[in-house]
Amino acid sequence: MTFGSREAYEDLSFLPPPGGSLWVPPGVNYEENKWAASTTWTDMETLAKQIEERMHGDWSMIREEDLERIWPINEEDREEKIAQFAKKHGFRLRLYLKGTCAIFDKWPR
Repeated sequence: MTFGSREAYEDLSFLPPPGGSLWVPPGVNYEENKWAASTTWTDMETLAKQIEERMHGDWSMIREEDLERIWPINEEDREEKIAQFAKKHGFRLRLYLKGTCAIFDKWPR
């Protein structure tokens, strides 16, 4: 399977099975916090790798479907959180089109 290929997007093996063994911290209601419970640092590391691998010269586009794995579409301060993520990983959020995509580039040297 090639990174970025259709097969890669259809491979959902990283998700826990229905009724599966996803660990939820004590006191956290899984149904109310599905996104928080299923988003881990590895999801963010994977996204950072995707951005790096998809760099087309100076920029990289990430589609909404990939962003939603970490930040639900209606999450408060979503654009700010995406920009903070980008900065932490050495990128800059250049363009954010809610519901469509985000475009990242590298900070100028």
